[in-house]
Amino acid sequence: MAAARVNRSRFVLAVAVLSSLTMLALGDTLQPVRSLAADVLVPVRRVGERATRPLSTRVQSAAASIRGDNAALRKQITQLRKELDDAKAASLRYDDAVRQRRELLALQGFRDPDGMRSIAAEVSVRSLNNFDETIEINQGTTKGVVKGAPVVTGAGLVGVVRSVSRTSAIVALLTDPSFSVGVRLARSGDLGVARGKHQGEPLEVDLIDLETVVARHEVLLTSGLNASPFPGGIPVARVRNARKGSIHVDMTADPVVDLQQVSFVKVLLPTTGSAATTGPLATTPPATTPPATTPPRATRPRATRPRATTAGPFG
Repeated sequence: MAAARVNRSRFVLAVAVLSSLTMLALGDTLQPVRSLAADVLVPVRRVGERATRPLSTRVQSAAASIRGDNAALRKQITQLRKELDDAKAASLRYDDAVRQRRELLALQGFRDPDGMRSIAAEVSVRSLNNFDETIEINQGTTKGVVKGAPVVTGAGLVGVVRSVSRTSAIVALLTDPSFSVGVRLARSGDLGVARGKHQGEPLEVDLIDLETVVARHEVLLTSGLNASPFPGGIPVARVRNARKGSIHVDMTADPVVDLQQVSFVKVLLPTTGSAATTGPLATTPPATTPPATTPPRATRPRATRPRATTAGPFG
């Protein structure tokens, strides 16, 4: 067995040596064959390159075109978004202009209460927060505005002048916690007091009699009592909820005026000689001085000469 393995190994080695010698011997003989194959394959390779070069160029051109189109599309999208934003802004401005026009028309249609005159004003500053709910208007003492004057729109009551300067005034809105106004129900005429809480919350209405029947959305008007600076009949709020309490009707009401959107108002002032001039809004009339009169000119008695007489002092 061992002798057989040795013989087999020798045979394999001999075949390998023979094959190597054969390849070395045929090396120069196969060179022409390899050259011929190279000559044949070069045109084929060139044809392949020529065939694939336009495809590669077209692919690169298409990729560059797609990149350019994408950039143009992004630019167009940006421009369209800007135009859309501008259109939305223009629409909002138009809506605001329409609202202001309606507000001005309603304000123009507002009739001054008896014994009152009004001054138109524009809201210049808003200060709506949890501590101070006010607006600033662009009219002041130079136009006759006084502290405590009611402020209204064509829809109803806005608030009351809290402080005033020469050219502006601060108005406390009726939702301000410091604000209160005497009201009456439009149907029954029962009296109560409406008080502000905070912006976005309804007014609280107190002192309504327990026997009073209150309708939902019933309008509350200023009562116009003698001690009130507010003339009677101005719409204040609409009833939201009403239920019987232990002593009075517990009621809440929503202001009839949209206080967040108000832009133009009127300040109500008493006219000279009206009954309002004796109330809280009374203004001191200008002092008048009686017309100057010319004192009578002093006259001196005319001296007269004594007539001559024939009788003398002794005669």
